[in-house]
Amino acid sequence: MYLSCNLEVSAQAAAADAPVVLTEAPGFHRATEAEMEEAGIYRDNLDADFAPWTNRRYSVRQLYELVATLVKGRPQKYLNLVVIKNNRVGWLPLAARPMALTLSRMKAIASGLRNATRAGLAVPDSLYLMNVWDEGRCVRDDNSAGGAVAKTAGSGKGGKAKPAKPRSPKTPACTVPLFSLIKSWDYAAADSAETDVLLPFFNHVYENLVMYPWDKKYDKALMRAAMQAQMKPNSTRLWIMKLQEADADGKRLLDAGITNNLNKKKKVKLANFVTIPDHARWKYLLSADGFTASCRLGKLMGTNSVVLKETTEWIEYYYRSLKPGTHFVPFTKDNVLQVLLELEKDPQRCQRVSAAAQQFAYTYLSQHGKAMYVRRALLKYNGLFDDMSNFMSELVWEPPPDDPTVGSASGSSISGAGSSGSAADAAAAAGAGGGGLTLVGLMEQMKAFADKAAGR
Repeated sequence: MYLSCNLEVSAQAAAADAPVVLTEAPGFHRATEAEMEEAGIYRDNLDADFAPWTNRRYSVRQLYELVATLVKGRPQKYLNLVVIKNNRVGWLPLAARPMALTLSRMKAIASGLRNATRAGLAVPDSLYLMNVWDEGRCVRDDNSAGGAVAKTAGSGKGGKAKPAKPRSPKTPACTVPLFSLIKSWDYAAADSAETDVLLPFFNHVYENLVMYPWDKKYDKALMRAAMQAQMKPNSTRLWIMKLQEADADGKRLLDAGITNNLNKKKKVKLANFVTIPDHARWKYLLSADGFTASCRLGKLMGTNSVVLKETTEWIEYYYRSLKPGTHFVPFTKDNVLQVLLELEKDPQRCQRVSAAAQQFAYTYLSQHGKAMYVRRALLKYNGLFDDMSNFMSELVWEPPPDDPTVGSASGSSISGAGSSGSAADAAAAAGAGGGGLTLVGLMEQMKAFADKAAGR
């Protein structure tokens, strides 16, 4: 009995000391579309991404020809055709056996948009290509619709984008706008060698605020991250861990660790996992890129700890609206300890930055806010096509009305999402699938529409 009582008291004490997770709080609100506009979210990000595409017009035939070329060439493991009609959302991977990452990210995108439409958001009817890999897909060159190579040249330091790798001859040029999740960006030139238009991740959710008393926080900088398979040996994440071991200030100021090793060629000692709410127990949170941009940034910004973000060329859709020194404190692996030493001396600055970050994340990065961003992107995208509206009005798509999920593997019914390469997928590819749309069927409708428009 005595032991039981002690355990109960201990559990209550731990609960009382836990960070507080809030879905609503005084002084915080979600942005309306007008407020997104006024804050420059669309101008800073969406308009910048569309800039290379706005000098010409596009057609469904061009989209069809690009998809047809992609399907015939190398397996496009991360590319999908997304179709939206009457607020129904479907997606078709171009690969016969899409990666698990493709399936999970596309399901999250479709789910996020469907939830927004149920909440009253009207998403325009559209058909577009979506790349869900952690890099841009469209390299600007003379063969792409975006035009010649961008005037970017840098090392990636200071937010300058490295020149994009030349497009492989086996990789078709992007002849119509294509959407992605991450690309590189040259902040100094306000330009990129990649012409992808960025859309939000929906599988990373930034809905909550996390509060913990500043005077109770650990006086250290926390970093918990994955060792990505594509990460370089000199990556900042590994560099920070070395500082923690070898430098006196590093030992005192850093609590860094890898919680998941996805690189089979390198062994690292794994650290304890820390939940996002428990991140708020540390005064300083490090956001260091892995292979490309770290998608945890939005989650870290939701805490009332100060976020230190590594200065790199990689961006997600909203990064260009973030202000260094206002929403985060920038660092490089060369100065991370010096930055922390300076922050130690100025707790008021830390709390100002963390408060601004929380306001930004809560106001603009909610799931509904992301859906509003997609809606604006598709309105702009559709406006560049001479015939997207006509094609979507003629598109025949009759998914089962009682099916709550819309998505599939390549060639299968757009209303049934099974595991890649399953017997169900194979049967669907052979023509089964009922009234659902298939990749082949969609492409046939695109070609028939384009041929009719050309008078063929």
